[in-house]
Amino acid sequence: MHPPYIALYAADFLADVTTLGNTELGIYWRLLLVYYQTREPLPQDRDKLIRTAMAFTPEETRALDYVIEQYFTGGVFGPDNRRVYRHARADREIAKATGRWEAAHSRGVVAGLASGESRRLRSQREKAAKRLATHSKEQWLALVEFCGNKCVRCGAEGRVEKDHIVPIYQGGSHGLDNVQPLCAVCNTSKGPERKDYRPDGWIDYVEHKLNTSSTNQNYNQNQKKPLGEVSPKTPLVEQARRILAHLNEKSGRNYRPGKVNLDLICNRLKEASEAECMAVVDCKARAWRYDAEMCDYLRPATLFNATKFAQYLGEIPNATDETVR
Repeated sequence: MHPPYIALYAADFLADVTTLGNTELGIYWRLLLVYYQTREPLPQDRDKLIRTAMAFTPEETRALDYVIEQYFTGGVFGPDNRRVYRHARADREIAKATGRWEAAHSRGVVAGLASGESRRLRSQREKAAKRLATHSKEQWLALVEFCGNKCVRCGAEGRVEKDHIVPIYQGGSHGLDNVQPLCAVCNTSKGPERKDYRPDGWIDYVEHKLNTSSTNQNYNQNQKKPLGEVSPKTPLVEQARRILAHLNEKSGRNYRPGKVNLDLICNRLKEASEAECMAVVDCKARAWRYDAEMCDYLRPATLFNATKFAQYLGEIPNATDETVR
């Protein structure tokens, strides 16, 4: 079923009705509304036409006859070839609107609502993104706070939404390294863009915020694991710890093995081997460590960022299972 539709171009309409009085204008407008609502031409049957136009007085029927003569042409419509009055401009606008509606429907979107198939596909993609990585409510709120509680793309203050930097339909994860706060307008209009607008330093801020919160919550409860700490039990985390230690050695820094840093590296370990991650660290350490402008980028947030890691990995010739030294 097509949605209700009417195309009104004020300048064109006013130019077309300069000769009409108020009674004629009212009848013409009513006929156009019915035409667009039913998406069908008007019947030539006199009684039906009078009732459609609500033209019951002699003055109104004369106005109806004038409007039909000036703006409509006779023709046939439907499989039964019934006689009708057609309006050329309305027919063109309805045909264009129908084409747009059907094109949107074929893409699975009608009036902004996904079709059942599109919703199922979206659900599958979201589950796949969460299997790759996820994040907590506390991490998200800390990130939004660091970004000034505003859209990092246009600066609009107020309500923000989670934008996946690498879209989930392109294989992006739901991890904190792949989400940023955008306003509804920017989130809708960005398309396939993969730009990370988050300001530098967000990862350290989130880590500090979580650890501070955890310390306050667990005061005198040392048996509980702090919120910002990652469990050391899983193989991926152990690999991430080794990679982070390697980065500290190569950069001369002391990045802590907290949840945010280790999550970043663990997410990349789902895409590449430990040796390849080590190789990225070695490659960038050689290129950046003694460069005054680039040395600050020897950090987990840059090297293991979802949008940049693949590029850095691609810059390494013949990456193998042995760490590039």
